[in-house]
Amino acid sequence: MPLSVDLDGSLKGEGHSERIDPTIVPIGVLTVHRVRYEFAVPYCRGKRVLDVACGAGYGSDMLVGVARCVMGLDLDVGAAAHARTHYRHEGLRFTVGDAVRLPFRDANFDAVVSFETIEHLAEIPRYLGEVRRVLAPGGVYIVSTPRARRTTRRPKNPHHSVEFSAGDFVVLLRAHFRDVEAYGQARVQSGAHHWLQRFDVFHLRRFVPARLRHAVDSRLGTTPFEEMVARDQAVVKGDLRGAEYVIAVCEA
Repeated sequence: MPLSVDLDGSLKGEGHSERIDPTIVPIGVLTVHRVRYEFAVPYCRGKRVLDVACGAGYGSDMLVGVARCVMGLDLDVGAAAHARTHYRHEGLRFTVGDAVRLPFRDANFDAVVSFETIEHLAEIPRYLGEVRRVLAPGGVYIVSTPRARRTTRRPKNPHHSVEFSAGDFVVLLRAHFRDVEAYGQARVQSGAHHWLQRFDVFHLRRFVPARLRHAVDSRLGTTPFEEMVARDQAVVKGDLRGAEYVIAVCEA
């Protein structure tokens, strides 16, 4: 699982930290998240954009270069303050707010992006209703979530209230939006590296020293996780079986 960093700079293992400081985390960790924002760029061009659960604000900053304007919203006061301090551009604003009680007028945005958010929420139908409410007619909602083999309400990550299978996630979104296109995001791996991970059913690899894992990755023709750049992540339409994350583009 990826590592991430709280905004106070403390490193968290097992992927259980929910804040990322792009100045501290390994480039590979940041890449996994940035790729989703890069995917969203074409859908945000010239649009009024809301970034729900924007965290440290680096993703909102990526979008403001093409959008008409971007509003980043996060429940965490510290995250919003960090974003305001580090990302200052015309048309970019940050505010504190709750994803299930969005503090905006109806039809206020042309695009809503929200990555790695929905799995944290207890009131998912209400959240999706709020997204629909603030979207203008014909607006687009771009959302992602980790892919689980089976939907569970007892996920290992203590910050998650639910984790969805790809199929269940798409069904949920289609109940709220008139058109949904699903994409799979996964690490680009050599066949041998993929085989090795697939058959490590007990996740014994995590007990191997990092330096040795790094050497094995390189020998098997796969970029070590901590060094990944954009070309080491693939986002493919409809290819969900091996995806680590599901990204969906939903039309209101």
